[in-house]
Amino acid sequence: MTGETRFGYNLDDLSRKDQFYNLSVPTITGAGLPDPSQARLFVKNGKTITAEESIAKTLGRHSLKFGGMYRFQSAQRVVGDLPTYSFATLTDIIANQPATGTYTFFPQTFNLRRWFTGFFVQDDFRVSQRLIVNAEARTVPR
Repeated sequence: MTGETRFGYNLDDLSRKDQFYNLSVPTITGAGLPDPSQARLFVKNGKTITAEESIAKTLGRHSLKFGGMYRFQSAQRVVGDLPTYSFATLTDIIANQPATGTYTFFPQTFNLRRWFTGFFVQDDFRVSQRLIVNAEARTVPR
């Protein structure tokens, strides 16, 4: 009898803050102004944990193998923007009359958690020296 165990852990961590976001400077566009840097916060992190086990045993002409898998994933993403003001003309900029304004009051957070399980049973039957028939059943994680 033989056994095989696997364990895995992956960690993802990404954080990006644009300098204008750190300074709390709103974005101003339009009226022939150069394309500005966007004041944005972007954070993405998460982890994946995986555990697998399989056991095999040979019984006469049968080689039996069975096992299972468990996987847990969690992820979080945060996106935040500072206000953006758009002006139609230079006169509107001087008069402080924006044509449009976009506001995000709170950073938008997205959370994800998923669990997967999977199982299998496999039988390799040796019919002759040159022929092996394989039968297996699996559950597929979705």
